[in-house]
Amino acid sequence: MDLGYLKTKHRLFWVHFSIVASVMKFITHFLFLIPYFVTSLYYIIYYLYKQIKTSFGVETFLTLNIDRYEKSLLAQLRYGILPLRVETGRFVNEKRCDRICTFCNSGDIEDQIHFLFHCNLYEMQRNEIYVKARNIIERWDELSDIHKLASLFKHMSRALGKYVKDIFLLRRNKLYNCMTE
Repeated sequence: MDLGYLKTKHRLFWVHFSIVASVMKFITHFLFLIPYFVTSLYYIIYYLYKQIKTSFGVETFLTLNIDRYEKSLLAQLRYGILPLRVETGRFVNEKRCDRICTFCNSGDIEDQIHFLFHCNLYEMQRNEIYVKARNIIERWDELSDIHKLASLFKHMSRALGKYVKDIFLLRRNKLYNCMTE
């Protein structure tokens, strides 16, 4: 019997065993962390959705004959996954408080509410939709930002889709033009 062959087999067994043990250890740690990530992502992503969802059923904007891109942007906005700093900062482990809007000097976190209602870059487009909203939605100026967004989704989905598309394209153009200069 060849002892060199047995030593090689024995060595290969322990190498494979240590690789399997390392993989199992990684999987165990990963499975332990999943509930933490799922819970934190649930609160971050669905926070806005829970705030503006008022009834069970198909969303109005999904049943309307509006541009596919606008529907996509509205869905992303609704679910909190529109690629704003509040969302993209997660991918580079940036603290939420550091995900500041780079388009205005307000120092606010660039989340959905800031993007739609507060950023100075979109002032002209915002004024246009506010004029329409004041004619359709009662006491528009007295509503909180969350209630304004819920009202826009409920009563003015087409106008909201156009508004979001316009300001998102403006944001994208400004962002990528600044990166190329």
